[in-house]
Amino acid sequence: MRIRHSLVGVGFVLSMIVAAPGQDLPTTTDHGITITADDLTTAIQQTQDFWGPVRKHLHSEECTIADMAKRKEAAAFLKQVHDNLHTRLFEMGDEVAMDLIDYVGKRLRMYEVYRKIRATIGDDTVTYTLVDSWGYEFRKLHLLAKEEQPAKIAELLGRMNEDMKAAGLDDAKIAAAAKLWIIQADVIQKMAATGAGQMMLDYERQGWALEKTAGDLLADISLAADWAQIANASTAEIGREDFVKAWASLKEFRDLRPTASQPVINR
Repeated sequence: MRIRHSLVGVGFVLSMIVAAPGQDLPTTTDHGITITADDLTTAIQQTQDFWGPVRKHLHSEECTIADMAKRKEAAAFLKQVHDNLHTRLFEMGDEVAMDLIDYVGKRLRMYEVYRKIRATIGDDTVTYTLVDSWGYEFRKLHLLAKEEQPAKIAELLGRMNEDMKAAGLDDAKIAAAAKLWIIQADVIQKMAATGAGQMMLDYERQGWALEKTAGDLLADISLAADWAQIANASTAEIGREDFVKAWASLKEFRDLRPTASQPVINR
């Protein structure tokens, strides 16, 4: 079962936060990346228009992703998570809303780092393969006890350098990207340390219990959603068309790199 990235996009979370009473959206800076209140409100509009149409697309006859039954199963799982987030937010008060804002800000920063990595590498096929593997490995290490995670992250960072070298990147690009992977590890760990982040990881652990093809489909839907964010500017509007394009891109990348390492878990 491969659950590489968070199964729920930021759009639903943001749309719920904007309805929470009495909360001001903060401006935060970390690793030289500032996420402003305007960034958060822009993301609200961006992503409110994303996941709803994507779920509708998964139910449509024109969608060619897997078969209809599997698509509906994936959409139902996503809706269950969305509904549970709604319940958690409105039953646990303003503190939970602020925690969600914190999580979302860190998630937006994660996308900014991924965009920097993409620009540094300058090859979308290589970037996709690395992002796919990186996200998958983080899903695995987050199943470990906290004290075991730093060593595994160090191993992963070393492996990313080896993978970049194997992909034919020059030394300058590898050195620049290596610094960004270190930053990304910190951003993701901080995101996971929030209450919302822990909740999302709990839902991802539930995904491991799903039948393999269902779990793989959820993983790929999540990856395509992430790629739609990475491949667009932070200020760009994204919607169903961007998801469809991202899905096609992932298929193209895999076809171009048929020998690329694809993470597999033995069940």
